[in-house]
Amino acid sequence: ALGRQVSFGEAQAALPYTIAYPQSLGPPDAVFLLQPAERQGVALVWSPRADLPLTAETGVGALLIEFPGKVQPDFFIKMLGPDATLESVRVGGNAGYWISGRPHDFVFLDPHGDPQQDSFRLAGNSLVWNQGTRLIRIESALGKDQTLALANGTH
Repeated sequence: ALGRQVSFGEAQAALPYTIAYPQSLGPPDAVFLLQPAERQGVALVWSPRADLPLTAETGVGALLIEFPGKVQPDFFIKMLGPDATLESVRVGGNAGYWISGRPHDFVFLDPHGDPQQDSFRLAGNSLVWNQGTRLIRIESALGKDQTLALANGTH
């Protein structure tokens, strides 16, 4: 349910920004343009490997979702389930949030400043941050410190 699978080049040509991803992971194994198309988003998938263990919830090594938008921390506080925690972190000088446990929902501000519910699930521990005008989220089986290291190498 990530959208339409395309090549990295096709995704880049369809988006008005340069796709960012953790350089240490190398090119993604699969690329999807998010639907609806007006969201202008992309999902990048890396298969499990020795340094990127299988994520039980998604069956992949890592999933990165990127689209225009802004994290709104007040929404997290209202939407987290009783077994979820939210921790403020810094990613390359930007505010970010490490979400662990089981959040029920994810809401962000679209480029017009309107709240939008993310239709893509938060399946496991995730790191969410803004990089310029884009919202980026990484889900994996890695811990917080390893995920932050990946995020800090996102270009």
